[in-house]
Amino acid sequence: MGRRKDSSLVSYQEASTWVRSEHIGSRKQYWNFIDRERPIGLPKHPNKVYTAEWSSWNDFLGTNNAFMEGDPYAFRPYREALVYAHMSGIKTAKEWFAHDHPKDIPVRPEYVYRSKGWLGWYSFLGTGPQAAAHKVAAQQETIELRVIALTIPHGYPNNIIGMLVASSKEVAIERCTGAGARILKMFKLDAGYDWKGVMDRFGTPYGDNEWIVSNVNELIWEYSNDLLFV
Repeated sequence: MGRRKDSSLVSYQEASTWVRSEHIGSRKQYWNFIDRERPIGLPKHPNKVYTAEWSSWNDFLGTNNAFMEGDPYAFRPYREALVYAHMSGIKTAKEWFAHDHPKDIPVRPEYVYRSKGWLGWYSFLGTGPQAAAHKVAAQQETIELRVIALTIPHGYPNNIIGMLVASSKEVAIERCTGAGARILKMFKLDAGYDWKGVMDRFGTPYGDNEWIVSNVNELIWEYSNDLLFV
């Protein structure tokens, strides 16, 4: 028998409709939303409250995240998310919510990064009075993204290879550790190097920055001929 529902709580369907309208993209974002907004009528742990109706977080939030029912996914560090946002060309929060982002970019960055550098939507999107300065800073950050890592995503077979681009070896390790991914090899990324072209030659696209690779050793050999290990 599940926990008895408090009479002040909204129904499961009302709660699901509510959070979908907020464009909440993950369980962790939902918890951040509850802690920050303290909405009356929404439980922090809906899976424990709506026991009769509950099937999954994906169903509740209207998402399709393979990682949702396991450990919360590790989003990109704020600086790298800022680079992505600035270079995306998105101008408003409304456009941001409607955009199809990579899995490691949060739909609600104001919750994810609120204590990690968040300065508001103008700053995050590079719009408003300081737009020119924001764009220059983002371009400089992009130039500094110098590490690529071949990974095996958490729970995937060994022939599914993910590619991670990060600003440093330490950041790549942090992100892979948080996501439960295993790093196969890491390389220093030279400016202009077409690493996606290499992946397309050796594999078949599978997901966001993921490929099915029949011979992983040949892929690593190809990169090692062009790039330095880190």
